Amino acid sequence: DGEIRAADGILFGTDTAAANALDDYEEGTWTPTVGGDSTYNTQNGVYTKVGNMVTIVCEMNINAIDNGSTTTITGAPFTPIAGSHSASGAIGYAANLATNIIALTFRMDGGSASIHNAILAAAATTTANAGAIFGNSARILFSITYKAA
Repeated sequence: DGEIRAADGILFGTDTAAANALDDYEEGTWTPTVGGDSTYNTQNGVYTKVGNMVTIVCEMNINAIDNGSTTTITGAPFTPIAGSHSASGAIGYAANLATNIIALTFRMDGGSASIHNAILAAAATTTANAGAIFGNSARILFSITYKAA
């Protein structure tokens, strides 16, 4: 029973309020990077944006880190809303990291499009932010869903 009006977007059911219409859908690519003069074997990013909800997927295999960041990925296509809001991601795969860990996640803080890691280096310890995990041959695959500004 959805109704489509070009000016409003897609309306669902019996709802006729333009404010509730799905009027923003986008798919695209982005380039994850650790910066500097790093080189990559794989450097792929894709995203889907529905309204203000964004899901990004990152697959990155660093060939040589050189002077790139060992902690932070940049290049995300949208910035999360400002404030204390943040989002963490689901890890699909990690290999050849520069430090030993038992748990890993990636997060984005409100107001910043940078992606940081949070690691647990040993059982019964506190999660450490920005662990130096990237080095030569590091490979990661993850996704994050967040509310865009």
